[in-house]
Amino acid sequence: MKQRYYEELSISMYPSDLLHRFGVNGKISGSIYAAGEIEGVIPLIHGPRGCGYHYRYSARRRHYPFFNTVASCLEEEDVVFGGEDKLYNTIVKISQLYCPQLIVVIPTPVSDIIQDDIDSVVKKAREEKNINVIAVKSELFSHRDKNFSRKRLKEISNQKVNHGKNIDFDIKGCGYTEFLYALVNDVMESRPVTPLSINIETIGWGIEGKTVIKEMEKTLEKAGVKVNTYFPSTSYKEILKMPSGALNIVKRLRWAKRMKEKFDTPFLQANTSEIYSGLNGICNFYGDIGKLLGIGEGIKTIIEEEKKAVLEQTEKIRDKLKHFRVLLITRNIQMMPYIIKKYTVDYGLKVSYSVGLLSENYRKNLDITETVFSNLMKRIDYAKQNYSKNTRVYINPSMKMLKSMAGECDAILGTNDFSLEELEIPVIHIRHEETGLSFESHVRNVKKIYQKIKQGQKHPHMLLNKMDFNSDDFPLLPKNDILAAREIWSKMWLHRKDF
Repeated sequence: MKQRYYEELSISMYPSDLLHRFGVNGKISGSIYAAGEIEGVIPLIHGPRGCGYHYRYSARRRHYPFFNTVASCLEEEDVVFGGEDKLYNTIVKISQLYCPQLIVVIPTPVSDIIQDDIDSVVKKAREEKNINVIAVKSELFSHRDKNFSRKRLKEISNQKVNHGKNIDFDIKGCGYTEFLYALVNDVMESRPVTPLSINIETIGWGIEGKTVIKEMEKTLEKAGVKVNTYFPSTSYKEILKMPSGALNIVKRLRWAKRMKEKFDTPFLQANTSEIYSGLNGICNFYGDIGKLLGIGEGIKTIIEEEKKAVLEQTEKIRDKLKHFRVLLITRNIQMMPYIIKKYTVDYGLKVSYSVGLLSENYRKNLDITETVFSNLMKRIDYAKQNYSKNTRVYINPSMKMLKSMAGECDAILGTNDFSLEELEIPVIHIRHEETGLSFESHVRNVKKIYQKIKQGQKHPHMLLNKMDFNSDDFPLLPKNDILAAREIWSKMWLHRKDF
């Protein structure tokens, strides 16, 4: 990924989970992200001036603006009579002023509502002015599909731990996938396939993403596998030749499925849960790449050597980690089986307690029925029985119980809830547990966890710890105006059919 996206992740201000949980974000953001990674491309936001301003200086950008984002600047008259002429004139103007290799028109809720025929405008600009311009297809009015988390959680609850394939991860309405889909559909050109070459989707690998991708590349080179293109973190010209890759390593699915339909390029979805979690999961990941590229047997030796080296490098640290007792706390109980497995199997820690914090609001918003909850608890019990039989599991214990648990443990893991510092043992932020699909990243993770627990830094006197955060909707403050806004948002967005 490019430096600008990497730096934004590193700053960790305004975490994206807050933006997804406590707001209705415009679907434009994902498309702008993708455009910001590509050299020679200018995104054109077809909407009011405010949309252009907001996404050029967006809070999601954190610290500096996107490059050359342009808006068609729709006004009241355009909304009433249509903005197609203004869009066409803006496309021509951008072409004359900036001479980009590609212009991508990004729809907004406004252009959706007035139903401008963006495709016809784009076609006219291509045919009459010979301008290289395409349009992102609009899927939803807003970012993102509000039912996505509910559907995904239900799917997870019905899946046995480590007995199924990785669950598909694809968000409608984000804009990011829609942007990539448009590039596949309207930009990429058919090319002869280069054997043992891969394309890697670059967004979604976490804070260490750049490093992990380079390490993956280094391991695959030992098997003769080369990277064809980094997508979308590359140039427009490089994207043209993506179909010459023999395999796509992806984070999102729809663009990859479209590429499979159009160019017959197979794909492998890479995530760090289920079959690709932990050290054995990393081995499975490279094994699956080898199978899809037809070098399954040849890559086995490389995987075995890498795994052996990792175990040798971490042996002494894992022996030391066995002496630490930890308290796991998470607000995502669907992830608790993976968390238990990670800390016991991969790190060798003694997980004394595993706690799930499940507020009524969270349960209602995600439609966690009794059946779904029961299935989630069965998954947790499976993880307990198979990975850590002595771990005691609690859902929503009292603060008194939490303090008692903390008194028996050396650190709290699995959460970014800094208000838990009041339990007076170190809280190790999730960002220090970043997992990746490279062998080197596993070694780093083991070392980082050991250092953080060994240092044992407590921060009971932080100003943040003096603030009375709302336990149901952390990290919101329990002020009437904030909670009222949260309730209105929930009713209007998540539950509007119920009212």
